[in-house]
Amino acid sequence: MLQKKQKRKRDEVTLVPEKQQIFRGLNFFYLPPDGKSSIRRQRITLALNRGANWVKDFGVHVNYVIVDNSLTYQHTMAFFKSTYDMDVLPESIVLVNENYQIDCIKFCASPALLNPKQEMYAVKGSSEEYAVPQIPSQVAEDTMDQGPDLQRRTPPQDDPQSQPDDVEGEVGMDASSRPRSPSSEKHWALGYSDALDKMIRIAQRTKHLPLNEDEEEEEPLSPGGSMQDRGESDREGSHSPIRAPVKKKRKGTKGTKSGFNQENSSCMKGGTGIIATYNPNERTIEVLKEMADIYDGLNDQWRSRAYRKAIGSLKKQTHKISTSKEAFEIQWIGERLAQKIEEIVLTDGLRRLEYAKLDPRERVLQDFLKIYDVGPSQAGLWYQQGHRTLDDLKAHVDLTTNQQIGIDHYSDFNTRIPREQVTSLGDIVKKAAAIIDPDVEATIGGSYRRGAESSGDIDFLISKPGSTSCAGLLSFLDDLVQNLTNSGFLVAALAVPRLEKTSSSKWHGACVLPGNPIWRRIDFLLVPESEFGAALIYFTGDDIFNRSIRLLAGSKGWRLNQRGLYKDVMRGPGREKLNEGTLIEGRDEKKIFEALAVPWIPPNHRIMS
Repeated sequence: MLQKKQKRKRDEVTLVPEKQQIFRGLNFFYLPPDGKSSIRRQRITLALNRGANWVKDFGVHVNYVIVDNSLTYQHTMAFFKSTYDMDVLPESIVLVNENYQIDCIKFCASPALLNPKQEMYAVKGSSEEYAVPQIPSQVAEDTMDQGPDLQRRTPPQDDPQSQPDDVEGEVGMDASSRPRSPSSEKHWALGYSDALDKMIRIAQRTKHLPLNEDEEEEEPLSPGGSMQDRGESDREGSHSPIRAPVKKKRKGTKGTKSGFNQENSSCMKGGTGIIATYNPNERTIEVLKEMADIYDGLNDQWRSRAYRKAIGSLKKQTHKISTSKEAFEIQWIGERLAQKIEEIVLTDGLRRLEYAKLDPRERVLQDFLKIYDVGPSQAGLWYQQGHRTLDDLKAHVDLTTNQQIGIDHYSDFNTRIPREQVTSLGDIVKKAAAIIDPDVEATIGGSYRRGAESSGDIDFLISKPGSTSCAGLLSFLDDLVQNLTNSGFLVAALAVPRLEKTSSSKWHGACVLPGNPIWRRIDFLLVPESEFGAALIYFTGDDIFNRSIRLLAGSKGWRLNQRGLYKDVMRGPGREKLNEGTLIEGRDEKKIFEALAVPWIPPNHRIMS
């Protein structure tokens, strides 16, 4: 009897404060429809604590069907067929996997939820018809404390054109002019603007674009949707940084079925280089960068990219942009971002940014995300567990070795490295490398190669003439690390390639400048000579330049990654890569530019954001 009472007490529902009741008024149906599993029972209890109703007998009043990750779509529909004689689910019901509820609890605040129309929340094996839920919703654009890619539970306007743009930086295409596919027609009728439809529009504007799913540093599908870049041919370039009004007929589409205009691609022109003089839009850029950093922390790459593209455009302006009308005329700046730019000029700040800074949850998450080896999921989990400071983590969390180092040297790793120090640190590495093997080339990439005055870390590309694989460079790397460790230069190894894995090519760690106690992050990347040119492009950046030049390669039906430029890549269902394709060029950076018919852009002019 006592055990039964204790069990009932454990299972009692204790509602969290009202602001945290994100599922209030929603009816959840779980599959399997029981709480036999202790993990599922705990998950159900967490939902009930946040206001959800657990519906055990399925009906039209159900809002969400939450399916255990061990089950497939076929399992799900077989259950509904056998139990309720249903071949399809009502369109008003959202079908998601268990990750959806977990992420909502991590990232959301009432009255918003994560967008369930994302591939990451689809039940395994579900078709598009069922993977995309039929509950219309609006993205909560103006609520910063509600996590990534949130949506209010309010219906949209009947007119799709009244809906907000997909991303603040996308301009020049209203709802009526966006290309549609038959599969997404019903979503547009409801005012939808989801990641799938974004990808459809991109594919229709620029065919054969690579999705980068086969690259070494694959871009994840995050709560912000796919990170595939939006079309670079949105607006024809000109000698003036000011673009034509949005309503003017687009130019530059002639000659290609996809409408891709190579002359307008960012990689064709390059950026403005390092500018030592004062930029009249410096304060605006500073505020927009803070917003981009916040979205980076939330793993919302769509909005982060929109802000960074706007920053790149503002850096090119020679006069101060003061009004939304002026801002809207600039490439990559949409209507809402234009309004924010005007607000920054008028008030010397941005209300939305201040809300983010005042939100205690946001401040804590940003602090946690600055710890080495900590991502959004881990930071959110620690917050959910009640931790609020670095001292909390040190006292109560079982940290990994790298996370412990990240906390112990939190200030060091988050302090920019002045350019002259990067040069001094780099000279030490180059001298040590020359002693071990004078034929080895050690090149510093990243923002340093672009001419930046400071860097977040130091990225070394290690290569040797005649090398065709990373395996032949592993013994050199081992000797280099040993030498630099013995001298006291390297003070920590954070990621070490294993000799038995020939594909391993990265060493991550920390170093110190003699006489300076500050730890600095340093990475060594092994690159065979046959891939050095492509790797140099990739690890020089910046990100927008890289995306532009890859998009250009994709418009030709080619593929460019950090290993080389390829043609004739064959893909099967689901874009599964069937072959590697034929290598056009990988060794020489300039020859890759030539193959793409792109004029040589010096590294210090590849600054687009």
